Formats: sequence, structure tokens, C-alpha cells
Amino acid sequence: MAETRVDPTFDPFIDLNEVIIGQPQIGNETIVVPVSNLAIWPGHPTYPEGKLFPKCRLVFENAASSVRTIYEYVGTRTGGFKPERTVIDGPFVPKTGKVFQYLIEGVSEELNAWVSWKIESVSYRIEQ
Repeated sequence: MAETRVDPTFDPFIDLNEVIIGQPQIGNETIVVPVSNLAIWPGHPTYPEGKLFPKCRLVFENAASSVRTIYEYVGTRTGGFKPERTVIDGPFVPKTGKVFQYLIEGVSEELNAWVSWKIESVSYRIEQ
């Protein structure tokens, strides 16, 4: 059984408040999430000065779980929401040892929805 923790290089340094989520690629061990407007606050170990990525991909390696709660908009983004639905991705290869929990929240233009996404994986990286 895996022990779940929050990755200290992801939260609080990764700002997802204005992120636009693209169509993800979900495999049995890797989740690739294209995003726009990803901001990294100063102090991140890889980007100590901070950085804005207009477009990039969040790659979660050795994924253990992925649960998306989707709040689809009624018409435009100001028209309210349809009833929420949950998507559980997988199955993933079982993990032992330490995994980290990551939370991504943002707008999915593909789904015309607000998405709250919890991913558990061994690690993540940012690809430009």
C-alpha cells in the first residue's frame, strides 16, 4: 500500500488559478496534462525566480490514482453549472512506498467545464 503525501515542490509553488486544461493523455502509469497559463511562484527548487508558462505539460509519472470532478457549465461560464460528475481514471499499476497527491483545478475548454482533479503519483515534471 502506498503512503500519500503532498509534494512540497508542487504546493504552494504552482499557481493553477488561471489554468486552462487541455485534453489529457492517461496511460496505466503516466498522466500528461496540457495546460496554459501555469505560474510558478519564486522559491520553487527548479525555478527559484518563478516562471510563467503560457503553454506546457504537467507529466505525472508512476500514477497511482486519478479522480476528476467535472462541473460542466450551462451555456457560458457565467450561466451556472449542470450536476457534477466524477471520472475515475485507471486502472493504474499498484504502487508501494511514497506517492504524492496533486490537485489541479481549472477550466477545461474541451468539456466547457470547471475541473477539480486529484492525482496521486510518485513524481511530476513540467515540459515546455
